[in-house]
Amino acid sequence: MWFVHAPGLKVVCPATAYDAKGLIKSAIRDHNPVIFFEHKYLYRRIKEEIPGPDSPDADYTVQSAKPASPAKAVILA
Repeated sequence: MWFVHAPGLKVVCPATAYDAKGLIKSAIRDHNPVIFFEHKYLYRRIKEEIPGPDSPDADYTVQSAKPASPAKAVILA
């Protein structure tokens, strides 16, 4: 996985369908190269509502990462 350590290259992997929509829009609008990974599990298992084109959340983009759960400690190796 050399591309994770390449300077100037962003690697994104969505966890939910809602995040996937926001990340792909952010990746398209970004001027830097972006590698977008999607897991097949995301297509079949996770069912959630995605805002339509008329909703106020239709232009949802992801600006920074959000933690899935609060952490109590960080371990650096």
